[in-house]
Amino acid sequence: MEAKWGQPEFFEFLLQNTFAETVICLVSMSTDTNRLRLITDSAEWKHWKARHNLKSPLERDLLRPEESSGQPTLLLNPMESVYIPFIYDPFTTPTGDAAEVGEESHELRVVFTRIDSGEPIAILEVLAHVRGHAASVSHRWISEAHSTLERTIPLHHAGILSSSRVLNARSLDPSVACTIRTEPGGVQSLAIKCHTGGANEVRSFLVALYTDRWRTECVSVWHFTLHCMEKVNIEAVRGQSTRIHLPMGELVRRMRDESADGHSGRQRLLQFHSSNLLDVAIHPAQPFSLTSTHVLTNELQLALRPSFTGRAVFQVTATEPPSSDSMSFVARLLCTWLVSVSVREPNIVKSYELTVPLQTTTPAVKKIAFANPYALQRTFRVTSSDASVLAVKDEYFTLEANGSEEVELVFRTLSKEGQQIPGVVQLLLYVENVDTGQHEEAYSLRIAYV
Repeated sequence: MEAKWGQPEFFEFLLQNTFAETVICLVSMSTDTNRLRLITDSAEWKHWKARHNLKSPLERDLLRPEESSGQPTLLLNPMESVYIPFIYDPFTTPTGDAAEVGEESHELRVVFTRIDSGEPIAILEVLAHVRGHAASVSHRWISEAHSTLERTIPLHHAGILSSSRVLNARSLDPSVACTIRTEPGGVQSLAIKCHTGGANEVRSFLVALYTDRWRTECVSVWHFTLHCMEKVNIEAVRGQSTRIHLPMGELVRRMRDESADGHSGRQRLLQFHSSNLLDVAIHPAQPFSLTSTHVLTNELQLALRPSFTGRAVFQVTATEPPSSDSMSFVARLLCTWLVSVSVREPNIVKSYELTVPLQTTTPAVKKIAFANPYALQRTFRVTSSDASVLAVKDEYFTLEANGSEEVELVFRTLSKEGQQIPGVVQLLLYVENVDTGQHEEAYSLRIAYV
């Protein structure tokens, strides 16, 4: 039998009673019953016969379970011949990766034995060669480790013919639940639910889609890859610097295990990266030598200064750059974190409306007064939410107790293709307490270029 992965194969076996007496047979199959099974539902048998245009007789309640063992049995009248329906299903769970399915060959056996004497009256051997799958759609997801993942994916982009309606789906990984949903208007979607693995684990699995409840025709195979990352939740204020504290337990454990495996004799380099290059600052930004775990907890600094409000998710990765000692030419990924940020608006204490003339050759300069509300000397830093429009001449200044000072603001003109254009810009000025590293207040500026 030549079979394709995910596509069940139907066949009938003609069993003959060559005895001139009634015989009750016990049907015994090889241990791999997941691949070969008997059809006991007459409606399913009828469906397969119609699909293959078979005219052989269909008998209801042909097979009955044996009382003691529960194995299927059948009663044969003297010199009677009956057709036994089988399904060979190459959709099986492999021993390794749940997405690595290649060509395989299987040899299965079914023995029909007389219950009264224990002698076989027929032996069926099935030799099947299974071809590997060809995935038509591939999805790669990033999710929090040790959590429940639920996703819904529309089917209209899956390359399935518009005339085909998907009625059934099943996953090669039994721990993944998948169902087909039909929305109002006939729009179909695939719902996936599974539990994610541990931090820095990668899961892969396959999902096959069918056009009927009996899974007679596999119309598409989808490949899923799930990257599990340790999640870090951060509450931040727009424009304020917030330190990111990453749990280093997984990274320390991995590097300790590698050192025990014989890597302790060479110098280890480590470098951190962020997918959010605009709002995240990493120090040191260059690769640094890792001499102990003390370096990770005391010298590494990751700071977030968000330029937005609302929620966002980004990644922070730790890699080992290539070195001459390791004889590697590519960086090696060591650990990844999923950083979820909730950013709120800063405390706006004052609002200004300013007008800047366009017909000037030099940037306009205006002054705004800032006060120190504390009875102690403090150093402050003033920054703009958009330095391309508004720049602070001297960002850092020191105020005496309850003192005040004017800060010069430089307004750059709006231009497009070298031409000055009128318009209105809304931006913020952030005041940060350098001594504490905390946000103090913010000023809202509405600038009209006329």
